[in-house]
Amino acid sequence: MCMDYKTFSSYIEDNSEDYLDRAAVVSIQVLPDIKNNGVVEETLVIRTKDNPQCPVICLTPYYDAYTKGTDKACILAEIADDYFKGVYQPYTVPLGHLMDFEAVREDIFIRAVNYERNKDMLAICPHVRKMDLALTFRVRFYQGSDGLSSLLVDYRMMGHWDISEEFLYEYAMKNTTAKFPPVIESSEDIYTGLMLDLVAQQAQKSGHTREAARILKEDMKKSLRVIDRRSKERPLYVITNHIHLNGATAAFYPGVLKSFSESLCRGGMDFYLLPCSIHEMMIVPYESDPQTAEAYKRIVASGNQEVVRPEEILSDNVYRYTFKTDEISISI
Repeated sequence: MCMDYKTFSSYIEDNSEDYLDRAAVVSIQVLPDIKNNGVVEETLVIRTKDNPQCPVICLTPYYDAYTKGTDKACILAEIADDYFKGVYQPYTVPLGHLMDFEAVREDIFIRAVNYERNKDMLAICPHVRKMDLALTFRVRFYQGSDGLSSLLVDYRMMGHWDISEEFLYEYAMKNTTAKFPPVIESSEDIYTGLMLDLVAQQAQKSGHTREAARILKEDMKKSLRVIDRRSKERPLYVITNHIHLNGATAAFYPGVLKSFSESLCRGGMDFYLLPCSIHEMMIVPYESDPQTAEAYKRIVASGNQEVVRPEEILSDNVYRYTFKTDEISISI
């Protein structure tokens, strides 16, 4: 019989030391890690002597492996292996230097998040409000082929840095545009087909019957018809950044949407922005018919409910980019 998650995490906490250097271990704890949108994951934190680096190991994938039959000893060995890999990662910023602005200034970047879903977090950190979103600031301390690791900039850090929020925003935006340059890709029918498949897959994973998943997919198809029709006339686009992580922020880079709008037609044009996740937004032509915006909003809401991971949801709203004013607003 499998252990439940709580029992499993306690077992890992109590037995991980057997697979590490006992003499070097100071403490092993399972602690909550609060992620975007208030999602909480339990992580294993291992502190050792004479080592300022302290890798944070998420326990969820290990528990998934355990429930699928992986032996507990193998799980502990894998955790130890991942710990040693984490200790020797080439960190761009030593974690002990986070209070020194000069040490971290080149690694500060911006990430867009949902305002309402992150109110508690936003109460302790500088941010810039953008409609129903907030632009937050983070310090990148690792980036590699396996992803990006960063830490939220909070008011405690700002107190040590002794800089204004206005300066932080200007400096971080300059960093973000340079280190995570925008990418606008033509998606045509590819994104639509992928979303339909993901909806069906996620529905089945969530316990829906095969028939219920099929019905859900058909309902999504109906909502997507308006996009399918327009994609034959003008291609769809997705705006992100070159690593496809936190790429929805690229929509707020100065001048990016204006330049893209001018490239679509002489004199520029308006368009909708559909927030697919914190990583990208879809760009579709603007239509004055309010039913169009409502259909797009249903698509976004369905995607957030059935496909997008909770910590990666950006918004249920649809935005409009207006070329004349070079501004983004909530469409409906």
